[in-house]
Amino acid sequence: MNKTLTRALAFVSLCFALSATASNSYGLADNCQDGTILHCFDWSFNQIKEELPNIAAAGFTSVQTSPSQGNAASNAEWYFAYQPRDFAFADGGLGSKQDLINLCAEAEKYGIKVIVDVVSNHLNGSMSYVASRWHNDEYWHTHGSNISYNNRWQITHGDIGMRDIKSEHATVYNAVRDYVDELKSYGVDGIRWDAAKHIGLPSESCEFWSAVTKNSGLWHYGEILVGPTNNGDAEATKLMKEYTDYISVTDDEYGKWLREAIQGGRTYNNASNWQARGVASDKIVYWAESHDTYSNNGEYGTDSRSASVNHINRTYALLAARGSSTALYFSRPNSTDKRSIRLGQKGKTDFKNAEVVAVNQFHNAMVGQKEYYVCENGAMAVCREKGVVVVKASGSGAISISNGGNTVAPGTYKDRLTGNTWTVTTTTISGTIGSTGIAVVYDFDESMLPDIPSGGTDNGTEKQFTAYFDNANSNWSSVYAYAWNPTDNSEMLGSWPGSNLSIDTKSGYYIATASTTATTPMIIFSNGNSTQTADLTWVNNGIYTISGYTGKTIDENPGGNQGGNNEPKPVNKWVFYYNDTNWGDATVVAYVWDAGNGNKTYIGNWPGSPMTKNSNGMWEMSFTTTDNLTTPMVIFNNGQSNGTNQTADFELKNNGVYTFNGWKESGVCDIVASNALNVNTLNGEIIINSDYETMVSIIRADGMTKTVAIACGTNHIGNLPKGFYIVKAPNLTQKVIVK
Repeated sequence: MNKTLTRALAFVSLCFALSATASNSYGLADNCQDGTILHCFDWSFNQIKEELPNIAAAGFTSVQTSPSQGNAASNAEWYFAYQPRDFAFADGGLGSKQDLINLCAEAEKYGIKVIVDVVSNHLNGSMSYVASRWHNDEYWHTHGSNISYNNRWQITHGDIGMRDIKSEHATVYNAVRDYVDELKSYGVDGIRWDAAKHIGLPSESCEFWSAVTKNSGLWHYGEILVGPTNNGDAEATKLMKEYTDYISVTDDEYGKWLREAIQGGRTYNNASNWQARGVASDKIVYWAESHDTYSNNGEYGTDSRSASVNHINRTYALLAARGSSTALYFSRPNSTDKRSIRLGQKGKTDFKNAEVVAVNQFHNAMVGQKEYYVCENGAMAVCREKGVVVVKASGSGAISISNGGNTVAPGTYKDRLTGNTWTVTTTTISGTIGSTGIAVVYDFDESMLPDIPSGGTDNGTEKQFTAYFDNANSNWSSVYAYAWNPTDNSEMLGSWPGSNLSIDTKSGYYIATASTTATTPMIIFSNGNSTQTADLTWVNNGIYTISGYTGKTIDENPGGNQGGNNEPKPVNKWVFYYNDTNWGDATVVAYVWDAGNGNKTYIGNWPGSPMTKNSNGMWEMSFTTTDNLTTPMVIFNNGQSNGTNQTADFELKNNGVYTFNGWKESGVCDIVASNALNVNTLNGEIIINSDYETMVSIIRADGMTKTVAIACGTNHIGNLPKGFYIVKAPNLTQKVIVK
């Protein structure tokens, strides 16, 4: 299959009606708050539009897009969408204004609302990327990035990676209000406000929220992670309630606690978090995971990547079964690595999973009914007046729980997933839960419901496939994998060219993983452009090159000879730092290449990739490669591609600290200073991982001695004869065998 071939998905959506408040043929809710939300993270507007029949059939009232305010392009890393140019629409890798208008018009035909993510707390970290109308200090806070989350003033005035704009300034909030009006004119129905906790309230002399929501005719909800402050429950609750005078708010903590309990096979007894503290349930948005928990490599404390789809779906079932509150279902990207998750790449379609569809339809059918939470006998349940959703913390099978508050009307019901009969009395609810661990129990008119769309997810028949690509011969600067199920042509790693792969630190190869029900999935590796392999049968754990499958596989045993027939290649990890203030608070961008290897680049094309500010206040960058860089070079710049505001070409030293004038010192020595050595062997090399600079003597049994200077970081001492060695350094004597 060539990349130009269009793959059509043959999902057929049938119209049906449910006993819900919505008048549309899909039984969706009349408004965003009463329904559920599908977060089409990074999807283009056209990709969302193509899926609307299936999204409606899956019971989602709303779709949420990523931000589109400029400074990003199709296939750019996802986080650039959160570093916008202005408070105005611009094609940010998702599509044009007309594409958004077309999406809204088509969504209306299905009764689906469109929610757009808006970034209003900050603009891009480099003023060169910010619209000229904001090039005035009167529009910016000056507190800096040292935020104490016990201090509410610092939360609303401090930087969160990019300079904080004065939300209380009338020019600022009027510009944001104009952008909201602009989106509304395109047909948008709702706004998701990024970093809402960092924008002040009227009680804090900030009229932002009253200005941007007044008479907008749109539904609004704000991202308030953990809470508006860590300084005491009373103050946090008071502020949270004030936010709900203007917008709905997220309760991410409750979803996290519930998900982690289910991941551990445990029940979670608490029925709610902010609702229990007095925040109105019809102002709450729940999720099992979000783009932050999945797409940040765990850098911000919460990492949901280890949760299986089934863990997510069990969690989502309990959240979406609730009344008044809404729940968001996150479309997972096809990559789990932060820098490989790109704008304009359609994510996974787990939202078509039978249990997700069933609980959405339940949610829509129960609008306006009271609820009661039950946790006992290894299960959790949300009781509604005309039905119940029951979730086992682990496994499946028969269960009996209390009819909490005598909420569910006594009678005989069926599980929407299995057809199993459930019996409800005034005191008990009993039945058998199927393999998903979820039962969606209520009266529904089966003759009016379509078959639930099938989706490739963790439903008991799905398998996870892994493939490895050896880039040694092809020497591509980037490796992509595109995969599909030949049975229905559904894509497994996103649209062409697929997922931008990262290096597996165990094997040293580029790694691709996907879940599918396909018996023999297909895969293509490419450089992301015109150079690609043939159509290849995906052999689980197989090793591939540009020529195809090597006939070798890698097992999952860490270390040693992988699979008995292919030893892993050494992975070289590079870390370096920039510690200068010549560009102020603007993000520092690094460009790395190997002048001795055809100028091959390593962290993106010019001007490179943004560095991350670490806890020591220095800009930091790391990358791994199986290449042995012979003449590595680096340029630091402020992200402009026109050749201005950049350093000279510097030799790249592992763990080096640089300023505008060049290399300064070895950074890990100063930062870690733990006086530790870790010595092992691999492929005829002695590998020394050092946290400080020292001289090391390597002594062979026959008396041969080799003395080497070890810099900070990982050092490979190669070309050694096989034999028994002693490694000596200050406070260290270690025996190793080179095989």
